[in-house]
Amino acid sequence: VRGREREIEELILRPLSYPNGSWNFVTQEAHGGKPRGHGDAAFQAMDFWSGYDYVLVNFGGDASSPLTAIASLAVLDALAARYGSEAPGLLIPVALARNPVYPITIDDGGLPRRFGHGKLHGSASPVTGNGYTNVGVRVYRASVLREAILDIRRRHWTADSGYAIPGNDPEGGEFALDNVDAVLAVEGRARLLAVASPEELSPVKSLGDVSQFERDVETVWRGRYPNSGLGSAK
Repeated sequence: VRGREREIEELILRPLSYPNGSWNFVTQEAHGGKPRGHGDAAFQAMDFWSGYDYVLVNFGGDASSPLTAIASLAVLDALAARYGSEAPGLLIPVALARNPVYPITIDDGGLPRRFGHGKLHGSASPVTGNGYTNVGVRVYRASVLREAILDIRRRHWTADSGYAIPGNDPEGGEFALDNVDAVLAVEGRARLLAVASPEELSPVKSLGDVSQFERDVETVWRGRYPNSGLGSAK
């Protein structure tokens, strides 16, 4: 996190009846005065998650569906139970979208091999027509995530300049979880699960995004929980 711990506790965790002690906050240290990406954040929080079987990562500014997250976790757990150490290390829920913002290149065998993202390739690869896009949720086997993070840090981190990962913005010196995803995709250890809706990708990065975000949350909620009795998610 980078602040707002009290608000998260008071407005989210306690109203949802999370038991005291069931969460931890880790503040990401900012090397050179700047946070160095969510891959670096995962590295800094490693002591809290590396003892678990799975790590589920969610971008908190998206209109995410809990059903998308739990379905992805359940599928990866089933694959791990069947294949053990040979199971995929990463499962990404995706949506079929028109002109996807984060297009995914799939090989002839149906495996993801490349993720279109500005931080990885300078700009997101334009795609016209229908294609798969990620929706801000990832599920990793914790052991695989730990191995990939430590390898990337060993190869690309320096105390002077931060991270120098080939293909990333050299000025930023960041390490994104997208870099982990790219490695696992090339190795054939990533899988897609087409269970999400396009509205789940609705990032709020400025105040101008809030209205669209609220509409998308309502669309996702009504589509996934039609009998909840909640007419509006606002």
